[in-house]
Amino acid sequence: MTPDKLNNGYLWFYDKFYSAKSILKRLPDDKHKRMVYLLFNFVYRKYGKLTEMISKVIPLQLIGKMISKLCYDADKAA
Repeated sequence: MTPDKLNNGYLWFYDKFYSAKSILKRLPDDKHKRMVYLLFNFVYRKYGKLTEMISKVIPLQLIGKMISKLCYDADKAA
């Protein structure tokens, strides 16, 4: 296998694995884990470039605190 074929295969797999349909198909049964799962898969994995651009304006530490509050405060309310 050439390096180009390996890279193209990786990119193909990544696109399929992190497609919206695939992400939703793997949605956890535990409703308390869903918010973290969706944020990680959509914000970090699928739209990582957008997240990277946002992090140039808003520090990652602040983003992490906001996401933590969103995810874990929602669990407490449930």
